[in-house]
Amino acid sequence: MSKNKEIKLLSIGNENETVSMAQQGNMQAFEHLVTLYEGYVYNLCYNVFYNTLDAQDCTQEIFVKIYKNINSFKFNYFEKEYKIEENVVVKIRH
Repeated sequence: MSKNKEIKLLSIGNENETVSMAQQGNMQAFEHLVTLYEGYVYNLCYNVFYNTLDAQDCTQEIFVKIYKNINSFKFNYFEKEYKIEENVVVKIRH
C-alpha cells in the first residue's frame, strides 16, 4: 500500500478502514486511532474518577483492551470503544 493511501485511510472519518489496517498489524494505524480518541477516553475516565492518575490508568487499560481485541472489531471503532470503556470503568471503579 502506498504511503499516500495509508495517510488517507488514517484521516478522521475513515475509522473502519483504519481499524482494518490495525487488524492487519499496522501499528501506525492503531497509534492513529489512539491519537484520535485518547482525549475522549481520558475525559470519560476523569469524569468517573475525578483524579488524574486514576484517569490515566483507566485510559491506558482501555487502549490495552482495545489492542488485545482489535481483531474482534466488526463495526464502528467509536461504538466498540465505548462499550469497552464502560466495562473497564465499571471494573476499575468497583
